[in-house]
Amino acid sequence: MDMYTIGRTFSSSDITSKRKFTTRAFVDDRGASVEHLSTSISMSGSKRAHDENLPATPQNRSFTFVDGFAPKKPRLSAKNARQFTSQEIQNIQRDREAQRLTQAREKEELVARKKEELDVEQLRVVWQSIRDMAIDWALSTTAERIESEWKVLVREFQPGQGAPITDILARFSLQRVLAQTQVLAPTLYDLLQRVSGSHESTSVHKDRNLIVATTICMLVKSRNDHASEFQTTTCMYFLACGASRSLFDVLNHAGLTLSYTQAVAKLKQLGAERLEEMHTVSHTQAVMIIWDNLNIAFNVTEQRHDSKAHFDNGTTATLIPLFGVEFPT
Repeated sequence: MDMYTIGRTFSSSDITSKRKFTTRAFVDDRGASVEHLSTSISMSGSKRAHDENLPATPQNRSFTFVDGFAPKKPRLSAKNARQFTSQEIQNIQRDREAQRLTQAREKEELVARKKEELDVEQLRVVWQSIRDMAIDWALSTTAERIESEWKVLVREFQPGQGAPITDILARFSLQRVLAQTQVLAPTLYDLLQRVSGSHESTSVHKDRNLIVATTICMLVKSRNDHASEFQTTTCMYFLACGASRSLFDVLNHAGLTLSYTQAVAKLKQLGAERLEEMHTVSHTQAVMIIWDNLNIAFNVTEQRHDSKAHFDNGTTATLIPLFGVEFPT
């Protein structure tokens, strides 16, 4: 790069250090200005010795370099200002007025939208509170209605004091339980039907109404231990099937049957009732008695000294009334 000096030199001498600053401006062949700063220092020995005993005083000097080749910004003046016509001024005023109206309209729309959102939120809160109140009222009303219906069902399914076991077994029917529940407790009946899905069931192999009836009997027993028509019937069935005592305990806790002790007591009561009935029949009409021997095996899987497999032998008698046969008085 060819460089040449354009002939400007600035120098400054420092009194203390005798520094000499020389600034030269160069211009390369592409027209770019380059400034070069050179410093020459000359110090004498005597002055150096004298300077070591003097305190160092900082010298703050600033230099400002002005590029004379940089273009100057034009100064604004009245004669250089643009002259607007009246039509242009009116157009500018009209544009500003339209912009102001647009901003005002947008602000009004924003305020209206915020107000609408606030109104919607308030309506939603009010509607939610009304809905909660309606649900609470419906639940409390339904609970009161179901409570009153339960009391009616308990009285209906509770056998009278000293009622014969024979009559309880004779009149028991799950279909009767469903029919009476539908009449006496329609709210409870509809609720259980919807919960179990019986009103939508189309299965021909499984009757879900029997499940609903069994549930009703179990719930009635949980409200009153004396309402045990269903449990009395099932305990007789389990005794006839040879259910173990432990199985009775499990089913009793589930509400499906009576305890083993109660089942045995009910069975003895049933035997006494049938024996009295036999005496009555035998005194009023001709009868026929059939005798039979029984051999019942009691198997024990793991026999011990106090628990062994054995047979129980017995004799049974069946009394059959004879109709159309003269009975001597």
